[in-house]
Amino acid sequence: GLLCRTPLPAQLIFQMRQRIEGEIGTVSTQQEGDAEEFIWGDLLRRRLLEELPEPAEGRTVESLFEAWSQNTEYCFRLAETLVGERLDEIASKASNGRLDPRELSEEEQELIVMYSRSQEMWQNVCLVLSASSASTAAEAVTINRPVALRMEKRMAQLLLNGHDDSPPRFGEDVVARCVRAFSRESAVYLGGPERQGEPGLCVHGFGNLPGAREVAAGTRIYVGGEEAAIDGVLNGTFSPLDFRWFIGRHTGLSTRSGEWLAAACARPIALKQCLGLPKPLWHEVMEQ
Repeated sequence: GLLCRTPLPAQLIFQMRQRIEGEIGTVSTQQEGDAEEFIWGDLLRRRLLEELPEPAEGRTVESLFEAWSQNTEYCFRLAETLVGERLDEIASKASNGRLDPRELSEEEQELIVMYSRSQEMWQNVCLVLSASSASTAAEAVTINRPVALRMEKRMAQLLLNGHDDSPPRFGEDVVARCVRAFSRESAVYLGGPERQGEPGLCVHGFGNLPGAREVAAGTRIYVGGEEAAIDGVLNGTFSPLDFRWFIGRHTGLSTRSGEWLAAACARPIALKQCLGLPKPLWHEVMEQ
C-alpha cells in the first residue's frame, strides 16, 4: 500500500477524534501509554470546547461537541489557528534569534518536533515495501521526491553498491553499463533519510527480470533485478523511465498518531514517474 504524510492540522484532528472515540467507548486505535503522544489532540479538543456556543434546549455540550468535531473543514481551520498562535508564542521567547529549550514547556517542545517533521515530509507519498504490523511500515520509500534526472558514475556507484563498508555487489563493468544506460534519461528519488549508505533500490513492473522480487503478492510491483534492467535498457527492450531508482529508506512509519494515512496502492500510481506532473501525486492519491 501507500502512506501519505498528513498536514499537521489533520494530524491533530485525528488525535482529537481518537481520544473522543476512546472516551465514548467505541473502537479506538489509541493504545495504553499514548497519552503524551496525543497531548496536542487534547489541546485542540479544549480549544474546540471553548468555541462552542451555548447548546440549544434539549441538547448537551457533549452532543454539540460531537457534531462540531466531525466538521473537518472547521476543525482544520481551528487546528491551523491553534498551531499558528502557539508557534508565535514560542518565537516570542527567542533571544537574538535563538531559543533556549529549557524555557519551553513539554507541549511546546513537542509542537516544534511535530511541525519540523511535517515540513520535512510535506506531502510525501511512500510505497510500503514491508510491514511490521497493521499500522506500521517496517520499510518504505518516498516515491515523489526526484533528485536526479541523469545518471553519472558517482550516482550509479551509490545506487548499485552504496558507500558503506560492505563488499560491492556489482563490479566496475556493471557500474559503467549503468551509466551508459541511464546517462541521458533516468529517474532517481530520495527514498528516505535512513540507510542512505546502503545500495539503492530499483522499482519496476517487470516480474520476469532475473533477481526481481514482488513487493507483495499480487501487486505486480517489483524491486531488484538491477543488472537485467541495465542490460534491457542498453539493448532497447526497456526505456530508462521504466525504472525508478531510490536512495535511502524510511523505517517505522506509523499511522497510529495520524502522522501518516494509509491508502490503497494502485499499480499505475506506484510506478508513475513523478516528473512534471500536472497535479502533485499527493493530491492525486488523496482524491482517489
